[in-house]
Amino acid sequence: MHGPSSKACTGSVLFPSFNSLGDLRFFHVLRPSSNVALNYEFGRLSSWGIGKDQRECCQWSGIHCHNRTNHITKLNLRGPSEIGIGSVHAIAPLEGKISSSLFELKDLTYLDLSCNDFGNSGFLESIGSFNNLRYLNLSRVHFSGPIPGNVGNLSKLISLDLKWNTGLYSENLDWVSHLRLLEYLDLSWVDLRRALNWLQAISRLAFIQELHFARSGLHDILTSSLPSINTSTPLAIIDFSQNFDISSSTFYWFLNFSSSLTFIDLSLNNISGLVPDAFGDHKSIAHLNLAFNSLEGGIPKSFGNMSRLTFLDLGDNSLDAQLSEVMKNLSGPLEKKLRYLDLSRNMLSGSIPDFSSFSFLNRLALGGNVLNGSIIFDLSANPMLTLNLSIHWVPPFQLIAMSLSQCKIGPYFPNWLQVQTQLVFLDISFTQIVDTIPSWFGNLASKLSYLNASSNQLHGLFPHIPTFDLKLDIKIKSPFNQNMLLRKFDLSGNQIRGPLTFLCDNTDWRLLDLSNNLFSNQLPDCFANFSDLQHLNLANNRFIGEVPFSFGSSCGLSLLHLRNNNFFGGIPVSLRNCTKLVMIDMGENKLTGKLPDWIGYNFSRLVVLSLRSNEFYGPISSSMCKLENMQILDLSSNKISGAIPKCVRGLSAMIETPGYSQFNQLRGLAIPNGNFLAQFSVLDGAYFMWKGLEVNYVNNVGLVNLIDISNNELLGYIPSEIVELVGLIGLNLSRNNLIGSIPQDIGKMKSLNFLDVSRNKLWGEIPTSLSELSRLGVLNLSYNNLWGEIPQSSHMLTFDEFSYTGNTGLCGRP
Repeated sequence: MHGPSSKACTGSVLFPSFNSLGDLRFFHVLRPSSNVALNYEFGRLSSWGIGKDQRECCQWSGIHCHNRTNHITKLNLRGPSEIGIGSVHAIAPLEGKISSSLFELKDLTYLDLSCNDFGNSGFLESIGSFNNLRYLNLSRVHFSGPIPGNVGNLSKLISLDLKWNTGLYSENLDWVSHLRLLEYLDLSWVDLRRALNWLQAISRLAFIQELHFARSGLHDILTSSLPSINTSTPLAIIDFSQNFDISSSTFYWFLNFSSSLTFIDLSLNNISGLVPDAFGDHKSIAHLNLAFNSLEGGIPKSFGNMSRLTFLDLGDNSLDAQLSEVMKNLSGPLEKKLRYLDLSRNMLSGSIPDFSSFSFLNRLALGGNVLNGSIIFDLSANPMLTLNLSIHWVPPFQLIAMSLSQCKIGPYFPNWLQVQTQLVFLDISFTQIVDTIPSWFGNLASKLSYLNASSNQLHGLFPHIPTFDLKLDIKIKSPFNQNMLLRKFDLSGNQIRGPLTFLCDNTDWRLLDLSNNLFSNQLPDCFANFSDLQHLNLANNRFIGEVPFSFGSSCGLSLLHLRNNNFFGGIPVSLRNCTKLVMIDMGENKLTGKLPDWIGYNFSRLVVLSLRSNEFYGPISSSMCKLENMQILDLSSNKISGAIPKCVRGLSAMIETPGYSQFNQLRGLAIPNGNFLAQFSVLDGAYFMWKGLEVNYVNNVGLVNLIDISNNELLGYIPSEIVELVGLIGLNLSRNNLIGSIPQDIGKMKSLNFLDVSRNKLWGEIPTSLSELSRLGVLNLSYNNLWGEIPQSSHMLTFDEFSYTGNTGLCGRP
């Protein structure tokens, strides 16, 4: 009987960095302030034991040993994932770097380290030594650099998942062609732009069943270079979405490559021409997504033979047939199965046909076409449609969900909604309603999981909403998932007035947007009961009083907008409990007090912080430098004093070229993809000053890296470290008491478009490196004590005299 392998279980070989088996010694955590191993206070690794309590390693959670040799054969340390699937009670991801001793586990057949954070380290160079490996999952681990070719040595590998490592790339896929037993391959979001042989490599995988290459930058293959076809390949699932370059010829190759296809996603590519009739030969297909291409015409009659098709998305193409003809071609065996149909944003015309024969259909999207006639259900994004209904009309049907966004149903509030007793989702935004909210609407709203009545001219008091068992009601009436059992209300952009007492009788709020109205009085201090609240937008109203202390009990908050009201007092210390906050906007109020230093310690996810135009005072704490995800920092127009912290380089998101990586945290948090009714338009916007004007930047905040600490009482020098923030788009330090010279290396900040250091006490010459900022559109150096000649580069001469005025020692053009 063999005992545990010494190489499998001893700390000296497998875990060289630490002495106690109670630590996670696969990883050496490199943190500036600590040499301590990963903590597992949430029980992540409690089964591994500590000191005398350590267990034999084959009993550790996440480790499986051979029943005879006791050698480790399976290692599963998957971290927390977006869909809530994990191992070893994963609550927080593991961090650090992987020890090379991992590769001494030669008997591993299963390795899953996905959904952890290995700090943009390189791919495991010795991965090819795992000769027995059959399952490898390294998705979402923040690897970067090239995929080593020795991955092709894993000849027994059946499943390989490397998705969502956006820093990984591969210049060719020769190594893939050596994985002859591979059945599952996922390289989504891995950079394959240089891998021109990707299709040839795939064609050699005789046993492949699933291929996932979403957003991998794949190039199209010329017809003359298409590889030979092996029709016996059991390929069932292909996801090549968001590659933007795959054309019709490559697309048709896949139709011939396998006769067992069940799932196809080729959305967001370059497929043009007519929808191919060949789909009728693939009766096994259940899911077909061809959205965001350039397909024309209609849908072939052969689609009616696809008896297993349940999901069909042809939205955002150029289909120009009559809708009635399209639906006729989908009839037959298919109409009894189809559950999801998206034909939105095409050029379909005609009236809405009878959908009663599509008895299983629970999602129909027709928005953004040129339809006419009187219709119900989802008519969103058809601004030419007018529903001219009598105020006495009583509909002969009951709806569960309805979206009329951007249709014209005003000026009166639709009285016929009063008889809709089964309604759960309602979108009447941008519908030109100019009317008082009727008192009966409170009873209807009590049963709604989703309400969007934004951007109308609704006025009056919002009626009381009775307490209602929303979760029970939705479960009975419809098959919506658990995420949809929490209320999302958007009443923004109206003229609704009064207090918010109607909120307090219901605790199941997830998302509230009441911005841009006339709400007033103090906020009710009842937020302690809102445990599921994620997004709260109360901006641009007339609220007074202190920010409720009970906000700190809403631990799920990710977005908090309170700007442009009349709040006074300080930021409640209870808010430090809301560690999931991604955006805080409390600008344009009357708040006061010192800037809390716990902001930097508690809000590691924070992307936007705006405290502009208040009465905060005191220094900027160095803890602010710990906000490594910060993209917009606006502390302007306060009474902040002291020096700018030299640790600004800690704002690491501003070192990167601005993009969507950080701010994607804000998007999609409220509602899962696929819910056609749940689109809130302003929750991920941000207000800030840009080139002297206040802007409300909506949807693309991820493209902005901005620091604005202007109009304060700052002293001292501009720290030279600030030039390391090479991703900054805007920097405003104006109207302070800064001294010294402009940093000589400011030319490193290649992304700068807006730079204002005016009205300080700066001295010295203008750095010549300013000339290297080719993207600079606004420059203001006025009213300082600068001297010498203005750099005479062509770019510097594009700025007029107002950029330099008030510096009596300057000379030269302009």
